[in-house]
Amino acid sequence: MIDETRGCGGSESRVWGWSYQTLEGHLEQGELTYEVVKRLRTGAVEFYRACHGQ
Repeated sequence: MIDETRGCGGSESRVWGWSYQTLEGHLEQGELTYEVVKRLRTGAVEFYRACHGQ
């Protein structure tokens, strides 16, 4: 679970998210991470997804 503030000064963002990994030995091993980022200065909201696999 991700629940944190990132950055400093005028570039701070509130970040919420989660990630999960496949089980060891799974045919498609990897990890997925999802984050919702709110820019505190502007109120803009962004969604990020990152993944890596073997």
